Amino acid sequence: METDKGRKLLVLISYLLTVVTSVLGFIVWLNMKETVMLLVIAGSVSRWSLSAIENFSFLILGMIWLAVVYSSQNYYAKAVTYKQLANRFFTFSIIQIVLLLFCQLAPIVSGLFPLESINGNFVIIEMLALLVMIFCLIAGRFNYWKDRTEDSRQKETF
Repeated sequence: METDKGRKLLVLISYLLTVVTSVLGFIVWLNMKETVMLLVIAGSVSRWSLSAIENFSFLILGMIWLAVVYSSQNYYAKAVTYKQLANRFFTFSIIQIVLLLFCQLAPIVSGLFPLESINGNFVIIEMLALLVMIFCLIAGRFNYWKDRTEDSRQKETF
């Protein structure tokens, strides 16, 4: 009975983590659209094609976002079975934060904006969040392999 309640709680948590992933993905989607448009404008594209490029990039990035939300829910649901929910959430979040950092730094690296225009506090917060998530992911993987080796040792004794 307890394991059934625990499993239901983990399934509920997986849904909540999907919401967090989708919100973070939505922020990445909007930043990616802006980054694409900045790079397209800098690339001296005809002004007549800017609207089409903006609309198609919005549509394509939106479909990618929807696929990420759907796959993350599937990935998290399977993680409940394998007791890997936190590691899988951190994996998705790390990828999204790296994309967000790319969107923030791409215009500066490409020379579209001066280095002084960067919001240093925001980038520092993103970097710290990225480092914390990487640390949690590594710690979770270490515990996973430790538990796995302990399980194999227990099977050998029986």
